[in-house]
Amino acid sequence: MRQFLPKNFTHATAALRQRQTAPANILSKPAKFPYPHAMTTLTHHKLITDPALVRLWQALDAHTPNATRLVGGCVRDAVLGVLASDVDLSTKLLPEHVMQACAAAGITTVPTGIAHGTITAIVTKKPFEITTLRKDISTDGRRAEVAFTDDWHEDAYRRDFTMNALYCDQDGTIFDP
Repeated sequence: MRQFLPKNFTHATAALRQRQTAPANILSKPAKFPYPHAMTTLTHHKLITDPALVRLWQALDAHTPNATRLVGGCVRDAVLGVLASDVDLSTKLLPEHVMQACAAAGITTVPTGIAHGTITAIVTKKPFEITTLRKDISTDGRRAEVAFTDDWHEDAYRRDFTMNALYCDQDGTIFDP
């Protein structure tokens, strides 16, 4: 199990060793959650209450309410009680709508990977990568031709690890599709 987790997850690895088996879906059964210090909701976590993130969420919500969620490593880190170094979001909004919503709120955007639906929003000198939900049309395992979707499950399916397919909404609710 250690080879699949970052080096700073030794405490998680130790917890899994004590249990001897890894759960198939770690958030589906909170009573058997292997990390006693971890949370299954992030309602009051610093990540959710970060003023820069709140401002970004408000800007995107002004265009389409509840269409954007945190995703991947930042959610995993928050669940494990670690403050994330970078914050990624997934959204149902198309890249051009993300840029319009941010511009309307005075937030700078950079089209870092617009062909794949990724925009970087910079709020108070803090970058946030926002990627439109995607599904693979074709892939060779490394590069993919993608199409935009509004289905969270399709987006989760294309992610490389189960923990990278964790989503969290503005209320702190964690989704594990």
